[in-house]
Order: sequence, then C-alpha cells, then structure tokens
Amino acid sequence: MVWGDPHIVTFDLMRYVRSDFWREKHRNHDSRGHWGLGQFIVPDFFKSGDYWVVKSSQISIQGRYTRNGGYALRGLAFGGPFLDGHRLVIDRMWEGKASVTWDARSVGAHFRNSHVQVHLSYDRYGFKSGTVTLPRDVKVKLARSTWNHGNSATVDSYIAMRRQPG
Repeated sequence: MVWGDPHIVTFDLMRYVRSDFWREKHRNHDSRGHWGLGQFIVPDFFKSGDYWVVKSSQISIQGRYTRNGGYALRGLAFGGPFLDGHRLVIDRMWEGKASVTWDARSVGAHFRNSHVQVHLSYDRYGFKSGTVTLPRDVKVKLARSTWNHGNSATVDSYIAMRRQPG
C-alpha cells in the first residue's frame, strides 16, 4: 500500500494488520517515520524517481514519484512474464489526467483485453479512482484525494495479490 507523500506499507508489514489498517495505524513522532503499525514503523519515502513496488520473477510493478506538489505517486507501470511481455502504464494520476497506455499506445480510461481490465473514474477535479485487474489474481485499487479546490492532491495505491514465486 502506498499513500500520502508517500508512505509505503510492504506486504510483510500488512500481515500484522488484524482487521483494518486505517484503524490500526497510528501517528509516530520521531525520526524513524511519521506513521506506525503496532510496534513497526511505516517508512516515509521522500525521493523522486522510478522505484520497484513489486518485483518477482513473473510480476514487475514500478511506481513513479516526483516532487512537484510533494513526493506523491504519479504513475504505475506493470510488466513482466505474467503479461506475456506487454506493458500497461497509468501515468499522470496526481495531476488528475490519469493517462493509460498499453504497449505505449493510448487506450483510454476504460480498457479491457485478454490480459488486463482497467476502469478509471473522474470527478470535476479530474481522475478520482480506479481499479486494475491483472493475471495471477493481482488487483490494484487507486484513489486520488484532492483539497484546495483540486489544486492539491495525493494518490493512494492498494495492491492485493497472492504470494508469488520468486
């Protein structure tokens, strides 16, 4: 799970959540990080660039973070053998544009083929939320929250999947 500017909760840390992450997380006020889950610290990640969110022998998911407006999640790229060499990219989410490409070709906010299903929704401030369904029972939920009349935003990403080989 990635939320905010950003805070990253790994699959290993999520197994400590007994019922509801949003109820169990707590504010942490020391140099180790700003949020905690039980006795564990949820790391803050204040860097720009492209970083691995999931990397296994079959599944590759990268997140793009840029500093403009805070270190928020801007895009996700999906690839690897589980997509038979294809690549799905959802970019410009923070800006409210949420452009979707399949193998570098624009496909729009509602896209489906034999590999993936993408459904994005919009409100008056642009991209609002979305779901991505991928092979191997990988599911991604996206949510963009805005304030300041849509001039400020954050993007949350929730990735659910079974344990994968490699």
